[in-house]
Amino acid sequence: MDRWPTTQRTSWGPGVSRATLKRRCPCWREFGPRLGTGRFAPPGGANITEDPRMIELLNFAGPKVSLDPRPSAALIAEAVAVANTADVVVAVLGEAAEMSGEAASRLDIGLPEGQRALLAALKATGKPLVLVVLNGRPLTLPWEAEVVDALLITWFGGSEAGNAIADLLFGDRPPEGKLTTTWPHHVGQVPLSYDRPTTGRPGSPTNDPGKYSTRCYIDGSSEPLFPFGFGLSTTTFAYGPVTADKTSLWGDDVLTVSVTVTNTGPRFGREVVQLYVTDPVASVVRPGRLLRGFKKIALAPGEAQTVSFALTPHDLEFHTPDLRRIWEPGRFIIGVGPHVQDLQTLDIVWNKTAP
Repeated sequence: MDRWPTTQRTSWGPGVSRATLKRRCPCWREFGPRLGTGRFAPPGGANITEDPRMIELLNFAGPKVSLDPRPSAALIAEAVAVANTADVVVAVLGEAAEMSGEAASRLDIGLPEGQRALLAALKATGKPLVLVVLNGRPLTLPWEAEVVDALLITWFGGSEAGNAIADLLFGDRPPEGKLTTTWPHHVGQVPLSYDRPTTGRPGSPTNDPGKYSTRCYIDGSSEPLFPFGFGLSTTTFAYGPVTADKTSLWGDDVLTVSVTVTNTGPRFGREVVQLYVTDPVASVVRPGRLLRGFKKIALAPGEAQTVSFALTPHDLEFHTPDLRRIWEPGRFIIGVGPHVQDLQTLDIVWNKTAP
């Protein structure tokens, strides 16, 4: 988004009717003043859903979601007409707040069909396409992630969401958030978490195991669409090798793990450096990785900073079946990186007592 001047005309194809968008998404009123001599032209685009019964359930506690009575083809045609006059299309799609939370389970956690049809029509215009997703849960967006030029996951940010979204879209602040959940390719992968146990499945993501070896699904990958801790910026970061001040430890020793991170891109940015611990062999089946530390750093273009983490035996502890909290000696794998699936690792051995 940094390559698109803010003075050019922009169209917005929302996933709700115009009146509803004004009420529910405060970023509506933030865009106009930031365009300078440009033009902000928000059309209708699509209803949040075309299912009348879902609309009724969403409005159970009062009118929250409205339904534009016009045919969906007419709404899409209106959005496409405006998009054809624009330099950049920002499509604001996703869920209404009432679509997640208590008594709001969904069988399909993708975008509703009408919103996907709108996005496909906007893509067909050939304009640069930015997708802003309003959501209360991880969604399945494999097709969307492939076809759009930029994807901004906003969740429901409250009364200041408009300012925050506009700051990111117009480049006033760099995106720096990281996912606190794992995002699946398909609802059939749920539950899907980064800290799943090391049971031998789903096997290695670098090969395609046989049906009766360690394969989970016969019709697709076991890997998530977006892993835990994932998040991009308008710049890029490079991680140097991970180092430790010692590789053999005893009792209450403190381990210091360090890594140097460099801003290799053209813009200022902030990166969240993450540290994970793996306990390969234990008396209780352990998660494949556990987040045990993270630090956010700010870097100018070309700047480098060394980030250090201190680990103690407390970071190795787990609960036994009788709810005692213990740690067991042995080999541990320390991983540091930008997210759980992009880690540089080193091995250490931590013993209970000195020889």
